[in-house]
Amino acid sequence: MRNITEPAPNPIEPQEVTPPVNSPTARITEPAPNPIEPQEVTPPVNSPPPARVISQPPSSPPPTVTQPEVNRPTPAEAVQNYYVNINQGEYESAWNQLAPNLQSNQRLHRDGYLSYIDW
Repeated sequence: MRNITEPAPNPIEPQEVTPPVNSPTARITEPAPNPIEPQEVTPPVNSPPPARVISQPPSSPPPTVTQPEVNRPTPAEAVQNYYVNINQGEYESAWNQLAPNLQSNQRLHRDGYLSYIDW
């Protein structure tokens, strides 16, 4: 019988195990590198800086530009003025009132203005 104050012997004691030399586990190997290691990501050197969005208050519409008033005669007044110029012998003024396509019409004015005043 044993004395109760004495500690009981430990039936399982740690032992150092040395594998045999010819065993495949006898080699000392370095631990495998962690396949997923965090890497520092740096932006490319030539990339532009991120764009900054600046909000602006809505602008007022641009001022309206008014065209100067052109005093054009009505079609009836234009025809009247044309014949007034012819009746007063102001053929050059009447000629200048004609549209360019009428002035350059060879069927009507073979010699241009000279044909016009000879008519």
